[in-house]
Amino acid sequence: MPGRNKAKSTCSCPDLQPNGQDLGESGRVARLGADESEEEGRRVSVNNAGDPEIVKSPSDPKQYRYIKLRNGLQALLISDLSNMEGKMGDATDDEEEEEEEEEEEEEEEEEDDDDDEDSGAEIEDDDEEGFDDEDEFDDDDEHDDDDLDTEDNELEELEERAEARKKTTEKQGFLKSILTYEFLKSAPVQHLAGWQEEEQQGETDTVLSAAALCVGVGSFADPDDLPGLAHFLEHMVFMGSLKYPDENGFDAFLKKHGGSDNASTDCERTVFQFDVQRKYFKEALDRWAQFFIHPLMIRDAIDREVEAVDSEYQLARPSDANRKEMLFGSLARPGHPMGKFFWGNAETLKHEPKRNSIDTHARLREFWMRYYSAHYMTLVVQSKETLDTLEKWVTEIFSQIPNNGLPKPNFGHLTDPFDTPAFNKLYRVVPIRKIHALTITWALPPQQQHYR
Repeated sequence: MPGRNKAKSTCSCPDLQPNGQDLGESGRVARLGADESEEEGRRVSVNNAGDPEIVKSPSDPKQYRYIKLRNGLQALLISDLSNMEGKMGDATDDEEEEEEEEEEEEEEEEEDDDDDEDSGAEIEDDDEEGFDDEDEFDDDDEHDDDDLDTEDNELEELEERAEARKKTTEKQGFLKSILTYEFLKSAPVQHLAGWQEEEQQGETDTVLSAAALCVGVGSFADPDDLPGLAHFLEHMVFMGSLKYPDENGFDAFLKKHGGSDNASTDCERTVFQFDVQRKYFKEALDRWAQFFIHPLMIRDAIDREVEAVDSEYQLARPSDANRKEMLFGSLARPGHPMGKFFWGNAETLKHEPKRNSIDTHARLREFWMRYYSAHYMTLVVQSKETLDTLEKWVTEIFSQIPNNGLPKPNFGHLTDPFDTPAFNKLYRVVPIRKIHALTITWALPPQQQHYR
């Protein structure tokens, strides 16, 4: 389906008022060190308690909480504090190893100093006695040679240790290379890109927070005289807001702070998503929420963004998958929304409306007011914050999204969209790429009622 850059829970809703839980401070003054850390850990555990009704894997360390804001927006909060403890433990282990190495080096230096002091004492004694006898002078030379030999032996020992460590490191690297090669040789091609991303993420060790918001309206809601309007609105909300008026300011903010975003429009939903460094997550949420609170969608930006949508369409046309999707939609019964032109382009959003005296800007704002309502929206946020912190942020920011109180559009009554003679046929399509593929499709009735 069209995309901007490329292509339910049965849990009872918790009260959004602060829980007022008084954890108390008794015993904190008397407890020090490990006891204080344990108490702090218990406090975080209490504040980060997830909903027991939410079903999750026993091996999943994340905590989940479902809330519903007063404006009807539903949100799933995900707190991922598991790796924080591991990193702290790893850092402690590294510090202990460094301390042990420093102690060993200090002991070796002290031994060297002791040897130097002994040699100096012997020389001083010889100076006091004088150099009357050549044998005594030779004895002193022998002592000096012994001291030099001792130092040389210690240096050689240190060099041998360093060489041994180097060989061990090289051996570990060699073994890792062999294992990597064996993995790449046996792994399916489609899994390699994800594996490389995980490797890069492990190397950079960047902690990102993420969010996604689904609006329960998509291209099925497009007006007949403005095909592609839902996809066009997905683009236009990025063009500045009342609070943050800079066009594409959110993209620039994410780029500056190591994040990324995307959006896509489907038949019955429009999804927005982003990730960013954890310390900028709250500000990013506030900037992002303005898409749904008060986007500007100024008239001057209409033509520019129509060209962006048209460029997407032109790039998508040579895709065999997109061509198959459009062919599939053309086989639907007349009047069914599956047969609409979801992408939109310059012809449907600019030239044809102009010929028919349609104000695209006004219709765009009407579409936003009608369908971008809080009670149509589902939000998910995930970060290395406590659930209480995430709930506070979400409540503070997303409660400002308006709710128009209108019923959500439902297309469940439009069953059997492909019950036509045109659908029950074999179509041979000449592909763009040199491929051979067979696709068999069954059209199922709406399944939403089977989900809880």
